[in-house]
Amino acid sequence: MANELPEVIPSVQSMPTTGWFCQTSGNARKRVAKNIAGATQDNIDTRGTFAVTGVPGHTHNTSAVVSVDANYSAYRDRAITVSAGVWGYGALNLPVGLLTDSIEPNNAEERYERAIERCVGYTVLRPENCSGSIREPTRSIGEIRSLVTPKSRLDTLTYVEERRGWMVPNNGDDVDEKTERDPLVSSFPDVYIDMRPLTQIVPALLDREDAPGSLYLESTEYRYEIRTTAPDDVFIGRTASNEYALGVATAAGDAAEVARLTPIQWDGTLRFVWDADERLYKTIAPVSITLNHCVELLREDGVVTNWVYDRRSDQAPAGNNFNRITVTFPILKTTKAFDGYCWLANMQNEEAINYANRERGLNLALRIDVDVIGVETNVGPFTWIGPPAYRIPVGGTYAHPHSDILSELVGDGTHTDFMYNYWDKFDAFKENTTIGEMNGFLRYQHREDSVILELAAAGDQGAIDTANAKAHGRVFALNARKAVKQPGYFVQRPNGILSQVALSGTEDVDFRGPPVDIYRDQYAGNNDLPAASLITSGLVLANRLKGNAGGVLLHPFDDDIFSNTLIANAAFRLRNTTTSTFPDVPFGIGVANRLLAWDAVVPVEHPITDKYCLLPATPLLYECQADLSGDYTGNDLYVGRSNGSVGNPVSAYIPRVVCPCVSINGRTLAVDCDLRTIFSSDDTSGLNPVATQGIANAAYDTLAGAAGGNPHFLAGWSPWIHHLDAGSNFVDGSFPNNLGSSQAVRNEYRDIFQVGSNFPVPFGGSGGYSVVDDNNNAQLRLNDYIFAMPASGSPGLYFEAVVAPVGQQEVEVGRRFFFYAPASARQTPELYKTVGGLLRITTLLTELYCWNQDANNANPPGMYTRRVTTAELTSITTQGANVAARVLTMYVLGKDWYKAHVSDDPYAAVRSDSAKLGAVYQSIKRISQHICAPVINPNLRIGSIAPLNHDTRHLPPELRDFRLDLQDLDWGRLRTQRLSINELTLYQFKDGNQKAGAEESILYLPQFREHSLTVAGGAFEITVFSELGSPSYFCIFCRSATTDILQQPLITELSIRCETTRKKSNTITNMSIGQLYHLTQRNVHPAAEYNRAAFKRRQTLLLSTEDVGLLGLLPYQYQKAKRVNYVLNGITDVPGRLYVVLVYNNRGLHIDGRRLEVVTLHE
Repeated sequence: MANELPEVIPSVQSMPTTGWFCQTSGNARKRVAKNIAGATQDNIDTRGTFAVTGVPGHTHNTSAVVSVDANYSAYRDRAITVSAGVWGYGALNLPVGLLTDSIEPNNAEERYERAIERCVGYTVLRPENCSGSIREPTRSIGEIRSLVTPKSRLDTLTYVEERRGWMVPNNGDDVDEKTERDPLVSSFPDVYIDMRPLTQIVPALLDREDAPGSLYLESTEYRYEIRTTAPDDVFIGRTASNEYALGVATAAGDAAEVARLTPIQWDGTLRFVWDADERLYKTIAPVSITLNHCVELLREDGVVTNWVYDRRSDQAPAGNNFNRITVTFPILKTTKAFDGYCWLANMQNEEAINYANRERGLNLALRIDVDVIGVETNVGPFTWIGPPAYRIPVGGTYAHPHSDILSELVGDGTHTDFMYNYWDKFDAFKENTTIGEMNGFLRYQHREDSVILELAAAGDQGAIDTANAKAHGRVFALNARKAVKQPGYFVQRPNGILSQVALSGTEDVDFRGPPVDIYRDQYAGNNDLPAASLITSGLVLANRLKGNAGGVLLHPFDDDIFSNTLIANAAFRLRNTTTSTFPDVPFGIGVANRLLAWDAVVPVEHPITDKYCLLPATPLLYECQADLSGDYTGNDLYVGRSNGSVGNPVSAYIPRVVCPCVSINGRTLAVDCDLRTIFSSDDTSGLNPVATQGIANAAYDTLAGAAGGNPHFLAGWSPWIHHLDAGSNFVDGSFPNNLGSSQAVRNEYRDIFQVGSNFPVPFGGSGGYSVVDDNNNAQLRLNDYIFAMPASGSPGLYFEAVVAPVGQQEVEVGRRFFFYAPASARQTPELYKTVGGLLRITTLLTELYCWNQDANNANPPGMYTRRVTTAELTSITTQGANVAARVLTMYVLGKDWYKAHVSDDPYAAVRSDSAKLGAVYQSIKRISQHICAPVINPNLRIGSIAPLNHDTRHLPPELRDFRLDLQDLDWGRLRTQRLSINELTLYQFKDGNQKAGAEESILYLPQFREHSLTVAGGAFEITVFSELGSPSYFCIFCRSATTDILQQPLITELSIRCETTRKKSNTITNMSIGQLYHLTQRNVHPAAEYNRAAFKRRQTLLLSTEDVGLLGLLPYQYQKAKRVNYVLNGITDVPGRLYVVLVYNNRGLHIDGRRLEVVTLHE
């Protein structure tokens, strides 16, 4: 049998039983030699010098490693600035000097492979205490190594490490930074991008030839407008699989399956995932969607053809109504990351960033080539147009959009622009309280009135369409605003960016609903409120327990007149939850009870927690001195005047305490009555005297001539309920002790108690307002109003008049006057007392703001607020007999709604993210490789054959200290402007079989004679000289002068002769490239993978003397001292640098103790 098959010959091979011991003493060390050359030119190290020192008794491993850092960091040399409201909430600024994406060289992997070996011209070894040195042509030896070493082992010589990665730039000073910045930390979350517009899906009103609607398909001749059932409907179809299943279930009459599938709609988004290799976001698979409703139009002019695609698959076409269209989105990709962002847009470079502005949504919007099935007589191709362009910060959470494609009448964003793009909506609920700052409600209301007036004045269809394109809703009817063209806020969607920015509870709110007068509605006109129907917990804990009758100038606490401990040891407190109960009889059941209906969240109304209660209540007071001492005999004083008092005076100035509603439990309404900061900002226990202004009896209505008066002690609070009725804190004697008096007080309670979000405030009188001048700026005094909630975190107040004031910038019939008082402008209530002892209370609003539409009064022009003038507000009060025109409607935004939408600044994260600079890819490549130097090289480890086949794995102990120099460095291969040579790392072991000075060593040290010549292409001739006689190998190659990678010059013909002997080679004479290939293969390692493709791309000829012949030299002159000249001539296909290397492999470094000598081995 010629070939034995050990697999079928039964034979058991035992493992060795010896040799299981540590082969060294176990002491392994690392030696690091820094580059001490200090030779740098234009940020590139031009030389590497390493002084290597060893540890006595240790042996160096010859596989030493050196590395270089190729820095590809790039910095912007051109600034880009895009205005606010285009790509982000603020301006997008990319200044000069900002860190930007590194541009790595093309064919980078080929450039990095064995880069150090190929960029170092010569390596010099200088042993310690030696005058001589050993110098080898490193680059040329590398060419030989490629032929005589297994390719798989050569591939292990180099490691490339990215030292940077995704980094976040700072500013234009990045170019001067000396320290490393922190890398981006991100899990690169998936990003869901809406394939629909972020506004309504509606037909265009203007310029239909440009875009027929906000979402459509486009082909060569036709467009297919995608529609929904209503303006506020955003669902356009189902996944094709769900649509098919629904058709099957419908045809089969499976009602349960139809009911399950019908509400399942496509959410309109596609999931984009990060691809780290391509450095972009992409979808992972095609997605097919069946559209509910499409209308065909002529592309040229937007005229409808009357072909409609809206029939389910189980329905037959009828007339011009055909089965629904199915659209398949291919795998979509963003641009490769640049400038810190990935762009899903009609753009591929940063030039388009500058092109962007608010009006160019359609120009930059992504065009998606889609497959369409179901269109009659039109085979496409088809393009999906509708979603805006998107900017995704690398590693970010949000995909930030540009303007939508249907940007009808979108302008520059100043006061003349009445349209809202995506970024404008971040200010929808903004309430800055400084002159010249934004208030989203004031802006929207002004635009709302302007559009109404424009529509009323429209004289033709074009003007009507223009006005309708700007359509706004009522500012506080947020539920209705979502259905108009310009809602001004983010309308919720289940996925995509709108699910991240839209706030829950926005679209169900209507703050315009009239307040509920639940007692007055039930007992209207002269119907008295029975005691049995007034069920309230009152303010039990807000009334101090009075221990004795008091006396003259006694202290309320020191003299034990009042106690802060109440009945059953309950502590006195000024914050109470007050309840009112409305039983089914007589107030009605369920929706019949308007107040209780608010407990349910229904589309029009909003939760009870966003309502307020006007609670009739009064402080209980005693006049005192500044130190609280006074006469505490008699009954408490109260604010206001009751028809139930002695003499039955006209009811007037009964305080209205504004309290946030808390809940409805069963039939009981609870409100939060927080009275702690009513009379001073820090008075939470009522221990401070209440400042009081004295007025004449005649000024009780006008409060004119107020002057300093005696303060009052706060004994507590009471609802406006007679002391004979439950829930009152009034003491006996406060009112006449009869049923008529108690009924009169209950009716006053009935007429004031309200629940709602807005309340009418008349001019003057009880519960009215008056105007106060502050250097021509208006202040507003709310008479008899108390706000039982701290100003901090509470909403401000909005006021609306049905007429425009004289002096307002735009005075048109139909325009309303709308202004705002921030909570910070709400002053501590002021207490007034007449000489006769009657008390009143008011709250002053010191700052009032309205929208500024004056183009010359703000910067940027007309975009912000201004102070309301005294003249403007006074003109509202001078409407003569038109009482309704003098009424202000006071809006109080719900506390929970306000917290979620305003005070918590819910858009802060997205707003901030839109301003952040995206991470750029900064590349600093650390390329490490085994050093290829005399003696110290990996040749033995990687299995090289002749002439690199006799190297050692370890240095002898005597060769412990030496110096290595890397010379003639050319880093052009790496294409970098900044390069540094790092340290050289060696590894040492102790003991084993190496003993210093114990035996001689001869280290393999072949000698190389390198010659080179620049050739112009075509014929060449080069003469090379050697004093060492005939070499063992000839190595010849030609390399491009411009690149060390890719296709290299080819030697297509070669001849060799010995000029010394005048003999030419019998074999290498006019030898063709094919024969040169075959002859070289005789000396190539079988696993070098140096096939014809490799040969043609990077040709290296390796010929032994046996291949060439001695050329007239005698055999004993082989690799022996002999002066000899060789002439090589031939032809190259292109210009380059020709190299001829003569290899003498019978040399060694003889080490005998401290004596080192290069020797020639003749035997």
